[in-house]
Amino acid sequence: MSDITPIALLRDIESRVRTSATGLPEQSEVTETWSGIGFRIGEHYFVAPMSEVKEILRVPAYTRLPNVQAWVLGVSNIRGRLIPIIDLNTFLSYESQLAIRNRRILVIEQNEQSDGLVIDGVEGMQYFPVDDFNESAPAIPKE
Repeated sequence: MSDITPIALLRDIESRVRTSATGLPEQSEVTETWSGIGFRIGEHYFVAPMSEVKEILRVPAYTRLPNVQAWVLGVSNIRGRLIPIIDLNTFLSYESQLAIRNRRILVIEQNEQSDGLVIDGVEGMQYFPVDDFNESAPAIPKE
């Protein structure tokens, strides 16, 4: 019988692999990116920062509120939190071609305030170079 133990055999295999292994290719420049959720309101496309998006839901049941702007549909209890439901199409004076049941809610949180934004569709996660980020929003065209 041989005096080679399983540990000694594993160490021998490891040393042979390390001597014959090639290194990883070096990456010359890493571009820092930020991610966001792409969404659609009518024919217009927008991006919300991923850090502010909490969830995307079907439009839940909501309770209408008296004496509020037309674009505030009401409030809804979402996971134990009372969330205002805001119709972005109405706010931006666009008309949606979709029934409310076919639209989505983008729940965003900013400064510990959550809001449910009614949107026409979700386009998925998008990645952008940090250098392309601009705090100012372009003028929103009115239809």
